[in-house]
Amino acid sequence: MIINIAIFFDKETEREIVSYSNKLGIKLKFRPHITLVKFEGEEPSKELMKKIIDRKIKLTFAGLTIVPSHNRVWIEISVLKSKELIELQKEILDVVKIKPRNEIGDNYRPHITLANINENKNINISKLDINLLKKEVTGKVDCYSYEFKIHTK
Repeated sequence: MIINIAIFFDKETEREIVSYSNKLGIKLKFRPHITLVKFEGEEPSKELMKKIIDRKIKLTFAGLTIVPSHNRVWIEISVLKSKELIELQKEILDVVKIKPRNEIGDNYRPHITLANINENKNINISKLDINLLKKEVTGKVDCYSYEFKIHTK
């Protein structure tokens, strides 16, 4: 099982992110979030997680990022990396005591994934409102789990 400890947003910010994604011609397949720590294993006990879950943190969106990767393109809303964000990530790692699957510390690149698409798909960014990309928001930490399945043709 994959466990993801992430930051989620209030309903209004979530709607803005989904609307933004729709303007790009992309339908989000998941709830918008910023992954803090992702790992394989069992979900930590509520007792362990009680000082982390529901913690609020201030964030600043910092533009749209397009990252090419192996015939795919990732489209993301960048988030400024803050001292508070890195400290929160370290705290989570101290609690779960498991090697994460994502980058941490100096290598951590906080973002909200909007899409992972085929590089041949056209994306029109000319109609996008830049205000979302520089917005200050408050997010709340939560944890969810999912089964990772490899799809074969």
